[in-house]
Amino acid sequence: MKNPEYYSVHDAVRDVLQEMTPGSMYFGYHLCNKVRAVLRSHGSDSVPLDSTILRRVREMREQFYIATKIGQGKSEYTKKDPAFFSLEK
Repeated sequence: MKNPEYYSVHDAVRDVLQEMTPGSMYFGYHLCNKVRAVLRSHGSDSVPLDSTILRRVREMREQFYIATKIGQGKSEYTKKDPAFFSLEK
């Protein structure tokens, strides 16, 4: 297990996005809750803001083939199949 002071929000977001399977969809608040749970499981007392977590998701979305849909107060994050991700742009 990593030392909590070195396990960052970036690390937690990366782990959550890696766990997603192609076709799975999460609302933004679900991702935030999952990231906070991963941080807690690594012994971190950090409680990052939703905006911080979702900014990290947006920064890494292409690396993990995540498509985003934002509208009317909801944000949806869907993991795409890597073979078809570039065709949808």
